Amino acid sequence: DWSVRLNRVTKTAYVPSVRIGHHGGHAARKGLRHVALFTRSAVRFAPTICPEDGADAETLLKNADAAMYHAKELGRNSWRAFSRALAQRRDQRLGLETALRRAIRNREFELHYQPILDVVTGHVSQVEALVRWNDPARGTVLPMTFIPVAEEAGLMRDLGQWVFEEASRQAARWNAGGAGPIVVGVNLSASQLRDSTIVAEFEATLQATGCSPNWLALEITETSMVKDVEGVSLTLRKLRRLGFRIAIDDFGTGFSSLSHLRHLPLDALKIDKSFVADIDGDGRRAAESGGAAIVSAVTGLARGLGLEVIAEGVERPAQLAFLRDQGCASYQGYLACPPMPVAELERWLAKQSPRKPVTRKKRATRK
Repeated sequence: DWSVRLNRVTKTAYVPSVRIGHHGGHAARKGLRHVALFTRSAVRFAPTICPEDGADAETLLKNADAAMYHAKELGRNSWRAFSRALAQRRDQRLGLETALRRAIRNREFELHYQPILDVVTGHVSQVEALVRWNDPARGTVLPMTFIPVAEEAGLMRDLGQWVFEEASRQAARWNAGGAGPIVVGVNLSASQLRDSTIVAEFEATLQATGCSPNWLALEITETSMVKDVEGVSLTLRKLRRLGFRIAIDDFGTGFSSLSHLRHLPLDALKIDKSFVADIDGDGRRAAESGGAAIVSAVTGLARGLGLEVIAEGVERPAQLAFLRDQGCASYQGYLACPPMPVAELERWLAKQSPRKPVTRKKRATRK
């Protein structure tokens, strides 16, 4: 019943002409079960029907590819039938990719910076660089919209290098100009971490911009390490030997093993904002939330490993109070201020008066 054509990347299966709503789902699920028996790789099906989804092979394959893109979003061993709505989404994505390629050529990007404050004193010694796309047609586009497209289209190497260069220049201006010490956090993508030339390129960029590696913190996510923990660890060790700080961003949302965490060359853990958002209410009520339990556990883990803990997405005073009680070192979020362009951030920093230290409360000993 099945004929299969294989190439280096995909497996395309042709099945008898059936109606998706009637027998297509059964056929896809049956195929998934059978193929999964013989491979450890993820298996996905994206059926198209002739003539409903196309009158020729080229159109059928193009539409199947659109369905396959969305099948990937459903995870391993999944299937998605083609529809006109998927075709529209595919066309929108292709339009976004084309505009993104133009944006990289024309340097249509800008870095905004969000301060990272000491939980006790409110002092700012770190900021995180966050890229914004100033698209002529769409206006300001946030990373969650275009970064996944850039990753899939193979554009993150160029975009990531631009971000690193701009952040390096700005870190050099602040620290060499007497505004420091300020450490600028820069996010690295999975594709950058897999690039064997990244260490040499970063060294060249530092030399060209006059930036010290001590003025930069490289932030990686857990998911960026999943496919090659050993290779990523080796790259991070090289970067840390140069003087960069290394932090895991969005900690708690990925799948990293604690044994791997113990061997990675890290300086800080950044607790994902989803856990901080779950800290609700004041006092005991805040401490009893699920997010609070995770924040407390991560803080204890980090202390045991000698790592700084930074909480992301802090928006309410009760959250900050809980973080302070748990011994969390630093935080960032809209409670302090949103990400801002350079000039706006510098005005904000100039207005910040030194805050009086807040005494940490002693935690009660549990018997």
